[in-house]
Amino acid sequence: MTEITMTRKEAIAQKQVQKRKQKMRKVTTAACVAVISATFMNVSTSQASACSDTYTIKSGDTLYGLSKKYNVTVHQLKEVNGLQSDFIREGMALSVPAAHLSDKNEVMNTVPIYTVEAGDTLWALAKRFGTTVNIIKHTNKMNNDYVIIGQKLTIPVQAKKESFTTIGAVDRSTIEVVNKCGEPVVLKVPFGKALEYQALSGKEITITYTSQTLAVLSVQ
Repeated sequence: MTEITMTRKEAIAQKQVQKRKQKMRKVTTAACVAVISATFMNVSTSQASACSDTYTIKSGDTLYGLSKKYNVTVHQLKEVNGLQSDFIREGMALSVPAAHLSDKNEVMNTVPIYTVEAGDTLWALAKRFGTTVNIIKHTNKMNNDYVIIGQKLTIPVQAKKESFTTIGAVDRSTIEVVNKCGEPVVLKVPFGKALEYQALSGKEITITYTSQTLAVLSVQ
C-alpha cells in the first residue's frame, strides 16, 4: 500500500488560502460570484450560484445585522470575504454563504451521540471533540475513565449534520470530503480509522461532526 503523507493536507490548506484571497476581490454581481466559484472549484455555475450570493452594503449596515438577516454568523461572513475586522463600507460587495441556510448543513438541536471505537480513550475523545474528560464523565454519569467498544456516549458540543462526497484518507487520523459547494473539507476520525474511508471514495455520505474541531461523530 502506498504510504499516505501530509502532502494532500498541505495542498488543501493552500487551496483554502487561495480561496480566501480570491474572495477578497470586489464582486459586483451574483453571476460573477457563480462564475468565479465555478472556475476555482471546478463545479457547475448553477451549483456555485447556490453556494454563495452577493449583497451590496447600504448605509447603516453592520456585519452583525447582516448575519441575523441571512441566518449566518459574523465569523462566517468575515471568513468568506477575507475580512480582518468588522468594518464594512457603503457600496462594498459582500459574499453571503447561502449554503449555510440549506437543510443539508443543519446545526444539531440535540446533543450528539458517539459510539466508542477501538483505541478510544476519554482523554483522546475530549481532545478530538473539543471538550474535557470531566464534562464527558459528568454528562454520561460515569464513575471512572474506562470506555468499551460500542459504548454510546453523549458528547455535549455543538455539532452539524451535512452531506459530503468522500475523497478518502489524508493520513491515519484525518479524511478529505467535498461539500455541496465543491469545497474540500478535512475531518478528524479515530486514529487508524481514516484508511477505511478509501473504500467510500466517490460516494455521498451524511456526517455529523463537531462545529469547533471538525471531528466526525457519526456517519450515515
